[in-house]
Amino acid sequence: MNEALEITKKGPKPRPLSPHLQIYKWQLTSLMSIGHRASGIALSLGSILIVTWLVTLASGPELFSIASLVISHWFGQFILFGFSVVLFYHLLNGIRHLSWDIVTVLTLVLCIKQVMQS
Repeated sequence: MNEALEITKKGPKPRPLSPHLQIYKWQLTSLMSIGHRASGIALSLGSILIVTWLVTLASGPELFSIASLVISHWFGQFILFGFSVVLFYHLLNGIRHLSWDIVTVLTLVLCIKQVMQS
């Protein structure tokens, strides 16, 4: 009974961190999964830019000319190129994940070969 009172007075005992934070070994498939999620976020942000461009197109020639100047700048071209690369990466990685979901296709050797090819 006294021990219970002492624990509530002092607070709970500090628990150690989970050991996976210290000994976790990164795997190629988990990195590809994280990359797929990150590319999905990048595509969401890029879609906002595309919708903004479409709104300026519908708004009239004044706003569209400003948007065209921004897109024709080297940085705008760089952003569009990056959006295209992320789009194809996400598409091909999504196809790979779908093929991995089919149990007959999923073998460790095949997974590593597919990841190394991309």
